[in-house]
Amino acid sequence: MNQAIRSILSRPLDSFLLVLTIVSGMALSGLVLSAAWPMLGSDYSQPGLSAHEITVQDREDDWTQFYSPNAPPVARVGRVGEAKITMQEGDLDKLKAQAPDVKTAYLSQYAYLGDQSKGLQVTMVTGGYFDALNAEVTEGALPTAADYKSQRRVTVLTEYAARFLFPKSSAVGQSVQDFKVIGVIKVSPADASLFRSADQVELGSLGIVPYGSAGFQQGTMNIIQPPLSTLQFLPLPGRDALATEQLGRAARSMWGDRVSVTSSLQRNVAYSQVARRSALSLALLGVGGLLIASLGILALMLARVLARQRQLAMAAALGASRARLRGQYLAEIVLLGAAGSVLGTMSAAGLVWWLGQGITGPFAGVLRQQPLVLLGVAFGSLLLSVLFGLVPAVQASQVRPAEALRA
Repeated sequence: MNQAIRSILSRPLDSFLLVLTIVSGMALSGLVLSAAWPMLGSDYSQPGLSAHEITVQDREDDWTQFYSPNAPPVARVGRVGEAKITMQEGDLDKLKAQAPDVKTAYLSQYAYLGDQSKGLQVTMVTGGYFDALNAEVTEGALPTAADYKSQRRVTVLTEYAARFLFPKSSAVGQSVQDFKVIGVIKVSPADASLFRSADQVELGSLGIVPYGSAGFQQGTMNIIQPPLSTLQFLPLPGRDALATEQLGRAARSMWGDRVSVTSSLQRNVAYSQVARRSALSLALLGVGGLLIASLGILALMLARVLARQRQLAMAAALGASRARLRGQYLAEIVLLGAAGSVLGTMSAAGLVWWLGQGITGPFAGVLRQQPLVLLGVAFGSLLLSVLFGLVPAVQASQVRPAEALRA
């Protein structure tokens, strides 16, 4: 071991390049595998209402065709580029009548109470939305059929919104932007993403109002009730595929091939498959980084052996055995590999932390420290260093003193 240390110190440039090669490979592999690891084990299915929602919409407004082109064909009908169609609120009941495996039909769109920059963002819904949401009324009541018919300006708040807007009194009977609060609901944690807290202005809404009773902001225009391009449905438990097929047939009979029918469940399965393939590709890239670093170690160690042919020949002539020469080179690569692994682990952890700090917004936290991944990369780096160092070690032990000294 002492001889190996002296040999390393006697050739500082070679030793530095070897350690740098290991550190570089580990830093790249640690970063890439840390990013890929959460994707490999993540469940991309959405909870609650969003997990099973089926949408019927104009093909031109179906953004999922761009993000999930591999979604199951049964969830798609129609072609892109056809003339725009206009759906009516009454089409909900027409489609539901032809789809026995649909539990409820509804509309839900975000709207603003008052000016968009100062108003309260709410969800404008038809009555079936409350059946789909399965929310518990904790105070007051839900809108009635008469409220919907007259488009009465009433609102139902979530429990959080009621506490936030009226912390010292009951919310029922109060007014929010000239909408009277008639009830408070408790939303299950599975549907929490549909609503928002005060510091998450880009997500969800604080209240629910009858469809058509609030303005719908579109650019600088405030539209009372825009033409519909999307109808929403919730299937009976476990009947997602059948309900999707039934709605597809019904939609084709009404609008021909100008509509798209998509299932959240089927779409999320497609997302998961794409995400896992992407994660696997990243993981292979990370492993490839280690292999490239190992090839660099092999090349540097072979060059190290060639540069020390006379020294090895003299050692062999003085009685050094082949096992001793092999052992010396293996000791060198173990020491250099261990140093590179420690520094590489620290570099990878620092790189992951630094880049992770720069990711904000909805993707904050997607890149974070993965201790098991970093330990695995460190062990793999050391193992590959030893394996790829065997060839130079064997070559060093097979030197022929007479030929080497003559050369």
